[in-house]
Amino acid sequence: MTAPTARRPLGVTIAAYLGVLEAVLTIAIGIFVLIDNDEPSLQEKSELTSNQLIANGIIAILIGLIFMGLALALMQGSEVVRYLYGVFALLHLGYSVYALIALHGEQRMIAAFSAAISAFILWALFADKEAQEYFGSRF
Repeated sequence: MTAPTARRPLGVTIAAYLGVLEAVLTIAIGIFVLIDNDEPSLQEKSELTSNQLIANGIIAILIGLIFMGLALALMQGSEVVRYLYGVFALLHLGYSVYALIALHGEQRMIAAFSAAISAFILWALFADKEAQEYFGSRF
């Protein structure tokens, strides 16, 4: 007989699904940047060349794929993935706070939403008692 497995807490499940959503959006942004890399208005607004936009698009897709892999692995209860995902969420939170200060208009609203998601993910993975017990029980 196999030992019963611990049930994944709701907060961890939500954090993982938010990670999948964030990954899909990041991949989509990368694809759109690759498609529109030679658009003069995008080059003007971003102050980047076509080649720089291509590089940014590829990087966005790669980051999205990493997020997707981490989010899916998080659902399996990996302690290592929990910490890796936490590092990514913390970096994302820091960037979002920077964006709140540095950007204007609708970008601030997006940055605030992004910061809230990152803060929730960090709480769900590290401050929630059920999550601590869940990840602790995986060893």
